Amino acid sequence: MEKWEIKEAQKDLKRVLEASSEIPQLIYEHGKPLGVVIDVLLYEELMSLRSSEKRPTIAELLQELAEIQRENPIELEISPRKDRYNPFIEE
Repeated sequence: MEKWEIKEAQKDLKRVLEASSEIPQLIYEHGKPLGVVIDVLLYEELMSLRSSEKRPTIAELLQELAEIQRENPIELEISPRKDRYNPFIEE
């Protein structure tokens, strides 16, 4: 990826856009990343992947974990509880 300071990118926007057709162009301001200019076709491809990918809900993920636990039961050893000193309770 090629790096540009924002002022340089503003002055030479056409070059930034042309270069983005080959590789993404990173835009910086005062040495900190500000944005990325990418090719339109790459952007459209990323957006189509994002919209076509169905993300599972928390309920679905918990259901999947419950099924995994039923198939491969795992028992965790829980150590006995130890009371710690609490300065707010008089003993």
